[in-house]
Amino acid sequence: MNLEELRTLVANQVPDDQPDGAAVLLPMDGIFIVRHLTPSPFKSLSIGPFASLILQGQKEARLDDNVMVFSEGQTSVLGHDVPIEYCVAKGSPEKPFLALLFQLDFDILHLLKGRIDALSGGEEIATSLRRVDQNTALIAALGRYLELADKPVEREILGPAILEEMHLRLLQSHSAGILRELLSHNSHASKIAQSIEYIRTHLGEPMSVEDIASQVGIGKSTFYDHFHQFTGKSPMSFAKVLRLQEARRLITALQRPVSSAAFAVGYASASQFSRDYKSHFGISPSADQA
Repeated sequence: MNLEELRTLVANQVPDDQPDGAAVLLPMDGIFIVRHLTPSPFKSLSIGPFASLILQGQKEARLDDNVMVFSEGQTSVLGHDVPIEYCVAKGSPEKPFLALLFQLDFDILHLLKGRIDALSGGEEIATSLRRVDQNTALIAALGRYLELADKPVEREILGPAILEEMHLRLLQSHSAGILRELLSHNSHASKIAQSIEYIRTHLGEPMSVEDIASQVGIGKSTFYDHFHQFTGKSPMSFAKVLRLQEARRLITALQRPVSSAAFAVGYASASQFSRDYKSHFGISPSADQA
């Protein structure tokens, strides 16, 4: 299956009344479709680690001040579970932006670890976000996987092998370096992944760079440098973004009072929380809740 055939297959999975930009969930776990009929402004997304194949249109992704452009046929690979900002740069009713996203399964990657060592190293690792040019083997595997969407028996039998192949194709691409690093327990990439998990599970508690670095067994200075290298943010700026994103979820999805949400994510000052919230999201928390 080539890119055009996969694009047609994916487009046929999107209901006619699908809200613009809303994800279309597929029967397979961890894979979904995104369609935009118009360009969109930058917004935060935190679903990594994942891969996203652009089938039509163009998107831009931003980590800190670094902006990468992804066009038709290219795949973005986000190795760490980091908040990333993205916008749809090209999309119209006649030619919508269309992308296929799937979450990376590190259980599968670990099973493939023996093969990883035999692969070429890929590009030198610079950030958590990688760009892979058109990969015909990956496109073909994704196509075969999607063809099983309405075939539950075949999906149960054949799906796991195809899913493993999809991960292998990424490991054979320029994203191999960051993925292999993440699988190595003592690598800097793996340590940063561990620190991100620590931050996520301690959002309501006071923390410092020293605290986080000590949790993963790295010196403060080395930890700070590598954290910024992989995520595009300092550890405390990163923690602040996660706190604000979690607070927004509590306020908008769970209808928690603003003061309760602020306290839950570690803010002692309601006024500081409101200032940070409006600065980050462009709207006050009380207005966001309305």
